[in-house]
Amino acid sequence: MESDYKKTLELGFRVHVPKLMHEIADSGLDRRHGILKIPLQVMMNWMARLAKKASEIDDPELNIIMLSMGMYEVDELQSSKLIEEQFKRIHHEKEKSSSENTTRTQPGT
Repeated sequence: MESDYKKTLELGFRVHVPKLMHEIADSGLDRRHGILKIPLQVMMNWMARLAKKASEIDDPELNIIMLSMGMYEVDELQSSKLIEEQFKRIHHEKEKSSSENTTRTQPGT
């Protein structure tokens, strides 16, 4: 799974959801379609709640997704650094889990 995230990010595919929603609501809609602004605002409120909960859960894979979507309030340069830290966290957790499994399967432990 980690490699899928890295491949996507290396290709430069990121979507800053708050900016996209703002662009759609304020620039992409004709005045006749102003009724769509309310559902977009509701959607952004839900996305903000999701981002808050994701930060509380603090799962590295979820953090990568949220950072890639621009759902955490950090600038793009900081976001890239934080994503790399999350990949390191995933790698470290996998190594730790693998080490613990090896220790448990050895005779006498």
